[in-house]
Amino acid sequence: MAIDHVAIIGGGFSGALQAINLLRHQGPRATLIERRDVAARGVAYSTAHPDHLLNVRANNMSALPQEPDHFERWLARRHPALAGGFAPRLVYGDYLAELLDDARRAAPERLALIQAEAVDLRRDGDGWRIALGDGGTIAADAVILAPGNLPPHIPAGIAPDALPPGCFAAEPWSGDIADGLTDNDQILVIGTGLTMIDIALLLDARGFGGRIIALSRRGLTPRAHAPVVPAALDERPVPEAIALLRHVRARSNQVARGP
Repeated sequence: MAIDHVAIIGGGFSGALQAINLLRHQGPRATLIERRDVAARGVAYSTAHPDHLLNVRANNMSALPQEPDHFERWLARRHPALAGGFAPRLVYGDYLAELLDDARRAAPERLALIQAEAVDLRRDGDGWRIALGDGGTIAADAVILAPGNLPPHIPAGIAPDALPPGCFAAEPWSGDIADGLTDNDQILVIGTGLTMIDIALLLDARGFGGRIIALSRRGLTPRAHAPVVPAALDERPVPEAIALLRHVRARSNQVARGP
């Protein structure tokens, strides 16, 4: 069956790039279904504070594999002061949103963006039918699931309903966790990974002057990136590698010819 229409459930990083690449590579028309009021950012790139940075340098963050320096060139045009380092995640969200907007403008008849929540998915003949939270449905020949990360699990032994209101935040990205805090309060963060650093930066930016305690099972914190020193490559051919390449080519030709 020919695929003429693809529905993508989830409009964050993965869903948006799937839609962009379908258009860039002359694939079928696409419908991008996203329940939030913005697409292409997802949880990771819609954080509310500019101190939240990517954990990969800009020169390795291109959204287009065939153009490995695409993000770096975009950053040099839009935010030259940030080029070459670790860009804010908000800025990377702008980059992804611009890519998606460019794709829609270039082929508006091939990409539709629907703000709705997909609540059910069922077979419909040779295709699929997606039920939306507002009662509508969308038919598609193929469906791509890109729902993003699930909310964090609440650790065993913690009963949020037994705590006073506002004392426990299961998801640090929902709402402003600094609301209502005073300098006499104390914050316990369970975990010492990159999210803990984001929380500490956010609380500091909001003026929180109380104590922050981070709890770790292993007593480890994220390590800083080491300086990048380009390795000198010996460009002379390696005999073993050449022999292996010849073997793979010979086997490929044999398979192509058949028995």
